[in-house]
Amino acid sequence: MLTLQAIGIIQYPKTTKRLCTYPDNRPILLVSGQVEKNLKRNPFLAGIFQVFQSQLKLDVLSKKEYTERKRDEGGQMKSQPIEISGGYILNQATQLNHLTANEFQLQNNSDRTCLRKKPRIGILNRRISAGRSIINADLLARTPVVQDFSHNNSVSVQYFEGLDFVEQVSFFRSIDILVASHGAQLTGVAFMNARCSHLVELFPKGYAIPDFFGSLAINSGKKYSYLYMSENSFGTEQSVSFADRRQARSVNLCPSPSMMASILGELSDSWRTCCEEK
Repeated sequence: MLTLQAIGIIQYPKTTKRLCTYPDNRPILLVSGQVEKNLKRNPFLAGIFQVFQSQLKLDVLSKKEYTERKRDEGGQMKSQPIEISGGYILNQATQLNHLTANEFQLQNNSDRTCLRKKPRIGILNRRISAGRSIINADLLARTPVVQDFSHNNSVSVQYFEGLDFVEQVSFFRSIDILVASHGAQLTGVAFMNARCSHLVELFPKGYAIPDFFGSLAINSGKKYSYLYMSENSFGTEQSVSFADRRQARSVNLCPSPSMMASILGELSDSWRTCCEEK
């Protein structure tokens, strides 16, 4: 697992005695963990690092490299690791989206999103063997009433296994209303075109953390809803032990097509209203 610390990203008031820039004024992203191993198996993280280095001019250093550089500077490095709030990162989501588009030469069509009569609806799924799969995703996508809500009467079902960073980002940028099971595949939701876009996150009985990726969606300019698949509230059914939570969160999901059609119908109307107000 990688942990990140940012050095020199937040600008403190000039009155502070704490300096937060490296001597050459290049901010540093300090990384701990098995960096190369994680980057090879996580193409999304590798892509983000490329944007940081190329577009934001960040030096990405491991803790070992940072220590060695500090020693080479005689211990006089001006920058020290500082904690940055999640809110700060989320507030930069729009800029990060533009920088990523510049880095990988992605076409920006966000200004044309609302020119369509219908929103583009997509389902982000996982393989059944991985758990947290929407096992009837293809059925949902083929349901006539659901298709009727979507642009070109077509609902996309996408899997991220085997896709690189650009392919994952491109999918997010091509969707206006996204249905997805909970989990780390939603890390890139900030790349959805912010104009009137909406994320619906599905949770199984016994496990729900709507404020995790929900906060990422909302603070990066998207609308957010979640569906807890039980007749009771998740607060009364939340698994207590780690073993129970782990088991609950890996359960595959099978939402009712009629229920999803009703939800997507409401969200399509909401998207249209939002576009008319823009």
